[in-house]
Amino acid sequence: MDAFTTQQSVELMARIGTKKAFMRLDKLFVNSFMTGPLLGFGCAILVSTNAAPWFQDNAPGLIRMIGASMFPIGLVMIVLTGADLFTSNIMFMTVAFCHRRITIVDLIKSWVISFFGNLGGSLFFVCILMGYGGVFEETSAYRNAAVNLAVQKAVNPQWHQIFLRAIGANWLVCMAVFLSISARDTSGKILAIWFPTMTFVGLALDHVVANMFFMPLGIWCGAPFSVGYYIWKSLIPTLLGNIVGGGFFVGVAYWYLYLTGEDDVEIDFNIGSLATALEAGGPMHRSQQRSDSSTIIGKDPEHLPHSGGNLMSSIGKELSDSSLYAKSHAERRQVKKYWQLTHDQHLFRTPYMLFVNKVTRTRLHATVAFHAKHAYRSLNSAAPHDVLAVLVQRGLIKDIAGDREHLRHVLQQRQVGFYAGIDPTAPSLHLGHLLPLMVLFWLYNHGHHAISLIGGATAQVGDPAGRLVSRTKTDQSTQSTNAESLHRQVCQIWERAEAYGRRHGYTQSGKRTLLNNAEWLQSLNIIEFLRILGSGMRIGAMLGRDTVKNKMEKGDGMSFAEFTYPLLQGWDWWHMYQHHNVQVQIGGSDQYGNIIAGIETIKHCVQSDESHAARSTLSKDATPMGMTTPLLTTSSGQKFGKSAGNAVWLDGSMTSPFDLYAFLLRTPDTDVEQYLKLFTLVPAESIEETVAQHGQTPARRQAQHLLASEVCELVHGAEQAVKTANMHKSIRELSESSPLQLSEAIRLPETLIAQSTFPKLLHHAGLVSTISEGSRMIKNGGLYVINATKFMQVRTETPAQIPSFLDTKSLIVRLGKSKVRMIEAIEVPDKP
Repeated sequence: MDAFTTQQSVELMARIGTKKAFMRLDKLFVNSFMTGPLLGFGCAILVSTNAAPWFQDNAPGLIRMIGASMFPIGLVMIVLTGADLFTSNIMFMTVAFCHRRITIVDLIKSWVISFFGNLGGSLFFVCILMGYGGVFEETSAYRNAAVNLAVQKAVNPQWHQIFLRAIGANWLVCMAVFLSISARDTSGKILAIWFPTMTFVGLALDHVVANMFFMPLGIWCGAPFSVGYYIWKSLIPTLLGNIVGGGFFVGVAYWYLYLTGEDDVEIDFNIGSLATALEAGGPMHRSQQRSDSSTIIGKDPEHLPHSGGNLMSSIGKELSDSSLYAKSHAERRQVKKYWQLTHDQHLFRTPYMLFVNKVTRTRLHATVAFHAKHAYRSLNSAAPHDVLAVLVQRGLIKDIAGDREHLRHVLQQRQVGFYAGIDPTAPSLHLGHLLPLMVLFWLYNHGHHAISLIGGATAQVGDPAGRLVSRTKTDQSTQSTNAESLHRQVCQIWERAEAYGRRHGYTQSGKRTLLNNAEWLQSLNIIEFLRILGSGMRIGAMLGRDTVKNKMEKGDGMSFAEFTYPLLQGWDWWHMYQHHNVQVQIGGSDQYGNIIAGIETIKHCVQSDESHAARSTLSKDATPMGMTTPLLTTSSGQKFGKSAGNAVWLDGSMTSPFDLYAFLLRTPDTDVEQYLKLFTLVPAESIEETVAQHGQTPARRQAQHLLASEVCELVHGAEQAVKTANMHKSIRELSESSPLQLSEAIRLPETLIAQSTFPKLLHHAGLVSTISEGSRMIKNGGLYVINATKFMQVRTETPAQIPSFLDTKSLIVRLGKSKVRMIEAIEVPDKP
C-alpha cells in the first residue's frame, strides 16, 4: 500500500492542525456541526445491531463485534469529507502547538468551537432525525437497546473508570485518523480507519462525541438519569480522558518522536493523493498538481507558485513605499488595515502556506509584519526607522564586520535576527553585559528578532578573547548552576526591559528568544564537526588573529581548547543561522576576531553542507555580519568586568539595588552623558537637556540620578527603582554640599540583627569599637536611622525593634553628619 513515512505523516498532522486553527470561525462551526450527523449514522447502526435480545443473552461478544464492525462507517465519512471531529482535532492542534505553529489561544478556540459544533450536530440528529423521525419507536427492542447502552456507559461504571476508558477510546480513534493520513489512496484510508475504530467499539470504550448520540438518545427513550447526571457522570470524564488519550499519547508522543529538532519535513505530494492534499491544506492550485510538486518546498519568495509570492511581494512593496508614511487619514487607515492583516495572520491562512517549509513561512511572516509595524509606527510614533543610526548616535557601535550601508538597508527592509552570547562563568551578569544587551533591546524595540544565547557548552572550554592569562577552571556542577542562574536572570531582565521600553513609547516590538548552546553542542559529533568545518578553516589565518598572537607572545600561552573556541562559537552561529534566521552577531570589542571567524564559518558551511549544495555563494541579503560594542572601562581605563575583580553585578543578592544606584551616582561628570546614551532608552534630546541642567547645579547630580534610576528600573524593575531613588534622595537632602561616598553594604545575619540593640548592631557592623561606645554615640545624639524616606535620630528611649526599620532587608544609618552606611540582612541556612 502506498503511504507516507511516519515522520511525513506527523508533519502532515502539524500542517492540518495549522490549517484548522486558521479556518474562519463560521466555517469551522458548520464543518464541526456536520460531524454530528455523520458519526450519528454509525452510532445508530450500532444501536440497531444491539437490538437483538437472544444474541445479548447467548452471544454478547458476537453481537458486540458485529456492531463494532459497522460503526466505523461514520468515521470514514468524516475523514473522507474533511469534517471536523473534536477528538481528532485534539491530536491535530496538539501537534501544531507543540511544533510552535499555532498559539495556545488558537488551540483552545478550535477545541471549543469544534466541541460545541459536534454537540449541536449530534443533538440535531438525535432529536430531529431519530427522535421526531420515530426511528427507534417501531419496537420496544430498539428503545430498550438505546436505554441499555446509555445505562451501560453512564450508570454502571464509576467516574474514574469512564475517564480511563475514554483515554483508550481516543487513543484508538486518533490512531485511526493518523493511519488514514499515512495512506495515499482511498482504499488504504478506509482500511486504516476501520480496524482501530472496530477495536475501540468492541472494547466498549467511551468517546465523547459518540456519547453525544448515545446519551441524548437514551434520555429520549426513557433512560433513568437526567441531563445533569449525563454531564457530570459521562460527558466530563469522557472529555478529559479523550484529551489525554489523543493529545498526550498520540499528539505529544509522535511530535516528540518525529518532529523535535526538525524545522521542516519535505513531503512529495503526487496527483493521486488529492485526499491527502485536501486534508493538508485544501484544494491545490493547478500549478501545484504535478508529480514534482515537492519542488515548491523551500523556494524563495519571488519564485513561489500560486498567488502567495506575488501577494507577499506586492504587500511588502506597498508597505515599504514612502507614500504610506504621509499622515493623511486615508493612508493611516490603509496602514492600520495592513497591520491588522499581518497581526491576525489572515495573510498566512491560504492553503498554499501549508506547503512551504517552516523556515520560509517564518521568514515571509516576519518580513511582511516588519513592514506593517514600521509603516504603522511611522504614523503614530516618534521612533525613527533607521535603528543603525540610533545605535551609532548613542555610541553603542564600535566596529561593523561587513558592509555598513548594506546592513542599514537590510535593517530597513525586513526583520533581521541578531544574537549576543553570554558564557556562564559567574552566577550573574555584570554591568558590562548590559552593552550588548542594550543593542538587542534597541533592535527588539524596532521590530527585529533578538536572541540571547547562554554558553552552557562553550563555558566549559573558555573564551581566550582579550585575555593574557587563561581562565580559572570551574567544575561542571558550578557551570550548570551558573547557567541556570543566568537563564532566570536574562528572562527577568527581558521582562523588565519590555516594561521599560513601553514607558518610553516602544509599544510595538519584534521577537525575542533565549537559547543555550548546550542544546546542540553537547550532542555534536566530533567527526561531523571536523568534516564540515575543520576542513575549511586554515591554521594560518587563525594564528594571525590578535587574540592568538597576544596570548602566545605576551601571555601564558594558548591551549588547544582555547584555540578551537572561535570554531565552536562559529558553529553556534551556523546553527542559529539555519534554525532561527540569525544573520548578525553582537559582541564586545574583544569579540571582533571571533565574529570574523563566525562569518567565515557560515560561508564555508553554506558551500560545503549538502543541503546548500546548489548555492556556491551566499546571496548578498543573506550574508552574515557582525557588530561590536565599545569596551566598558573604569575611570582609570581598566577593563570593566568580573575577571578584574571590580564587577558591579546585576543580581540584587550580589550587588544590591542600593549599591548599584550608589555606583552609578558616583559617575564622573565627564562620563555621565555617555553612560546615559549607552545604558538607557532616554531620548537623546532629553539627555542633552538633563546634562545642561546638571551643568548649572552640579552638586545636585541630576544627570547621575537619572542614570541610576533608569538603570535600576531596567535591571530591578520600576517599583524597586523608585524605592532605591527615595532612599538616596533622603540621603542627598542631608548633604547638599557634596555627594556622599557610600561604601559597600555591611552584611550581617538576619537573626543577629533581629536580636540586637542599636549599640550592639553598631558594634557587630564594625562601626564602633565597643558596645559602650555605641551607647555613648546614641546618648549624644550621633546616630540616625532612615524611617520611610527620612532620617530619624535614635535616642536612648527608642524601642530596640530594629526589624521595624528594615526596608527590603536593608537598614541605612548615619553616624554624625555625613558618615552613611547601609547594613544588609542576609539569610544564613541552619546547620544540618
